[in-house]
Amino acid sequence: MLKKSLSLSIILFLLFSLSGCEKNGEENKSKGDVFYSRGDYENALSVYKQEAKRGDSHALLGLCKMYEDGKGVKENDRLAFQYCMQAAKRGEVKAQKRLGMMYYKGTGVARNVHEARFWFNQAALSDDPEALYYLGIAYLKGIGGEKDFHQAHDLFERAADEGHVNAMWKLYEMFNEGTGVRQDRQEAFKWLMKLAADGDIRAQFLAGSSYLTGNGVKADPAEAVRWFEKAAQQGSVDAQTSLVLYYLGNEPVRLDEARSWAAKLENQTGSRGVGAVFRRFFTEMGEWPEPERTHERIKDWFDSLFSTKDPDLLYGLGFLYELGYQGQRDMDKALALYKRAAALGNVNAIKKLKELQSVF
Repeated sequence: MLKKSLSLSIILFLLFSLSGCEKNGEENKSKGDVFYSRGDYENALSVYKQEAKRGDSHALLGLCKMYEDGKGVKENDRLAFQYCMQAAKRGEVKAQKRLGMMYYKGTGVARNVHEARFWFNQAALSDDPEALYYLGIAYLKGIGGEKDFHQAHDLFERAADEGHVNAMWKLYEMFNEGTGVRQDRQEAFKWLMKLAADGDIRAQFLAGSSYLTGNGVKADPAEAVRWFEKAAQQGSVDAQTSLVLYYLGNEPVRLDEARSWAAKLENQTGSRGVGAVFRRFFTEMGEWPEPERTHERIKDWFDSLFSTKDPDLLYGLGFLYELGYQGQRDMDKALALYKRAAALGNVNAIKKLKELQSVF
């Protein structure tokens, strides 16, 4: 009898365990979150409001998101801020991070960088990787207080150790450029390769660039091409462009390789931007010069583009200077070209300028 009871208990335990597993992604969500994730905003709103009356911090955060994003309700940043503040004061880490960003951007409240830093700090007390990253940015840029590069580095490293990708990028940038730390390009390359090994396309492209130029690692053209190809096959425009430039500049006898990657690049980007530059380049170059004249001919052709008023070509040329088509990145020329292209209405150039101004 005892054995039968035990067997029945085990069977019931397994059944309940398995039925719980079927819910999988939803089992740890609140009822309001489940409705929200399904796009059922009416029921999500109802549940969040009921739970918020009881002082539930997560429900207050849910209301904050709905009113800030305008999901199921009329967008109301002021009300979103009020809900977020209530949740943050109750210790909701996600709300503390969101509140910090609302103060930083001036969303629903007057912009206040000191309050932004305070709330990023509150969230970081929980060792949340994203909060550590945000606070690191505040120390790095001097947002809401003094700059402290040492503190920024420590915060980024703690976040990176938890796998925060943007924190790894900041460590790469700090060591690569010597921002607030002793310049150490080998240390920068270490962080870059962690990102590249995890499949980060931009990191794979920059790994190729590092191997090509010997930045933080011994120069190895074959390894450079291998990493460029990894990124290019995943659709990296930077890597595809670099392969075209590599074959033009380093192995002009392999013109077919350059043409092949240029064709793939144009198929992906269309006949705008860098695709337009290469299409025009291969059309106008005509008979290919002797290998010893290749560099001179290419330089003359690209230099001639500065007088163009075609916004697509200006953007494409800016992209090449940002990438470093002559072996060195020239952001001053790139920015000048992006600004000219943006003034002529090039959407990509306008977007690029906004990205370059972004802090977080």
